[in-house]
Amino acid sequence: NSYVWAKYFKGNVITVDGEEYAELATFYTDDAGLNLSDVFIPNNITIEGTSYQVYRITNGIFADATLKNLPVVIHVPSSVREIDDAAFAGLPNLETVYFANENPCTLGEFAFAGCSNLKYVYNVMGVGVTPDATSFVGTKITVTDGQIQFA
Repeated sequence: NSYVWAKYFKGNVITVDGEEYAELATFYTDDAGLNLSDVFIPNNITIEGTSYQVYRITNGIFADATLKNLPVVIHVPSSVREIDDAAFAGLPNLETVYFANENPCTLGEFAFAGCSNLKYVYNVMGVGVTPDATSFVGTKITVTDGQIQFA
């Protein structure tokens, strides 16, 4: 399998309740691109020489055109507590998402919209993953009464 690691992510330092964390703002490839089967979002990322725990994944993180058809499985780590609006939207070959969060995680509007082949979402740790009513529009995942129907 091919995996991706933290060197392909760029982020910003954010402050939440007086604590500093990172938000992942960009995923990028090198000139040769990447052929991915699994994308592991990092728990920590180094920004200007300091390591920060990843708290949020921002809007359109996978906007890099070379990735539109490549990722098939995404692993969200234990540290992530927020996934912004449309963060993973428009990845037609995304089939599976694993949430390993140790804290409640909220999903923004249209977070996975247009991921037409997304059919499996696993809540590995069993901790709350709270979607917006539109988080999975255009996927094979259903949300009933604010709850994801987990595989």
